[in-house]
Amino acid sequence: MASANKNGGIVTGYGSILRDCVSSSSTFLGSGFRVSSNCTITGCVADGNAGNGFEFVSSCVISGNNSTNNTGDGFHLIQPGGLNRIDGNVAVGNGQAGIRWSNDLVIRNNCYGNGVASGNYNPAMGGAFGPVQAASTATNPFANF
Repeated sequence: MASANKNGGIVTGYGSILRDCVSSSSTFLGSGFRVSSNCTITGCVADGNAGNGFEFVSSCVISGNNSTNNTGDGFHLIQPGGLNRIDGNVAVGNGQAGIRWSNDLVIRNNCYGNGVASGNYNPAMGGAFGPVQAASTATNPFANF
């Protein structure tokens, strides 16, 4: 658990595995989690950090995490490169986008009430993706893939 750190919560290097960790209330634009390439993050919580909840580079698996009430994005790809799998996460009440990505596999995530200007899902230009629709009103068979 990392709490109330000045420059961010948990920072890791190449190939790290984070499981069931918590980072909260990091100040001075500190993100909750910042990981390098080829990392796995599962079952972690980023709450109330002054930056993004989760930041990652490339070839990572980001699954089953919760990002709430962070000033920046809930989940943020810092450097486009290898394909990331962003799956089964929750992003609620973040100041910017719920999930900001490029060239990644983004499926089965729940985003609600994130920054109005950035929206809940914010893909890079040119990406191919199915329409994002609420489950109760989805009319497209490829919605939310």
